Amino acid sequence: MTTIFFLSMSVDLDEIEKSSFATDNVVDLARRGIQRNASKEMHHLLMCVACLGSICKEKCIRLIWKRSSVGNTGERLLQQLLNQAVKQMFLEQIGSSQFRFTHDAVKEAVISSICLGEINALRQKIGGILFEELTEEELEAMLFLVADLLHNTDWPGSKLSQLLLRAAQKAKGVSAFSSASFYALNGIKRLQNMWQGEENVQLAVQLHSIAAEAEHSLGNLAQAKRLCEAIIGNSSVPNIQKMQAHKILIELLWNEEEDFEVSLNYSLDCLGESIGCNFPRGKAGQTVGALRCINYMKMKKSIPSVAEIKALPQMTDPTRLFGMELMGEATYSAFFAGKPTLMLMILARRIQWSFQYGFHASTAPAYATMASAFMHTLGDWERGQKMAKAAVHIVERAKELGVAGNSEQEVL
Repeated sequence: MTTIFFLSMSVDLDEIEKSSFATDNVVDLARRGIQRNASKEMHHLLMCVACLGSICKEKCIRLIWKRSSVGNTGERLLQQLLNQAVKQMFLEQIGSSQFRFTHDAVKEAVISSICLGEINALRQKIGGILFEELTEEELEAMLFLVADLLHNTDWPGSKLSQLLLRAAQKAKGVSAFSSASFYALNGIKRLQNMWQGEENVQLAVQLHSIAAEAEHSLGNLAQAKRLCEAIIGNSSVPNIQKMQAHKILIELLWNEEEDFEVSLNYSLDCLGESIGCNFPRGKAGQTVGALRCINYMKMKKSIPSVAEIKALPQMTDPTRLFGMELMGEATYSAFFAGKPTLMLMILARRIQWSFQYGFHASTAPAYATMASAFMHTLGDWERGQKMAKAAVHIVERAKELGVAGNSEQEVL
């Protein structure tokens, strides 16, 4: 697995000092020196450094040394060994607190001197030490390294899966979808009895969801669909925890079917079956429903004042939040499927829910879309402009609450 340490690196003039000056003959001498003359303590030190990535912090070396059997010889010997490793061109020091091998060939000489089983055991031990000893801030900074050290070990399953989930979420946050999928899929593989017990079920859902998102982003649609279906078809998973899987599957239907009516019907099925939010499927019912929505939106109470928007409590009911998300997906599907009357009904329902169940940022694009319909389709520019202003005020409130998300971009 190729890690993504470069994502946390910064480049400055100090990088010039980090360039290796080891020539081919120096590398050869260093490799021979390791193979022939390195003591047991030196070899242990170099193996630890080899497991700590391309550049390792001295603090990590000291933590591992302190917890190892060889490390019982003390800090003084460790400092002597580090000085000796630099002098013999095994390692080079970067700044005051970091080390790296002088050349990849030197690192390979160290690793090739022991069997794979020993390497894996050492990686697990080092990963466990770092996980237990590092502060939360330090662990976050070295999350990919620790996850890489432990992902293929027999570390306790639930704890390892939680760590791999964190790594997957961080990788997804920087759009490293291949790494996100790798960590999430390994987290699934390491989690035993994943559909038993509330904590395991929640962890399994999170891992499957993030893996599905990553696979979808990578274009592996069949794999993403299987991961979603593993959640949706499982009776142990509460409906509210299936929300993300439903959303991903709707997007997959857009890509697979190239027929937005399929994704629209799926969205409406989810709304009806999961939370009892139903919409008419027939043309006559949708026409009548759209006329009612237009009449409702013409009423004065349908457009709140700035004071009323600020007074609205935030929507907190998970079921309603789930419904708002699904209605957002259904709105887009209805638009692209050429169902304007149904789209108006969904938009109006989103607005009504914000008054009934609490403030939600997605009400802003609902008002903005409704404003466009009133101005350009119905010719009611006065009413449409009031709706547009309401959308802007809702975005401002959402920004104050820190929940704006994509609503501002959608409105603009």
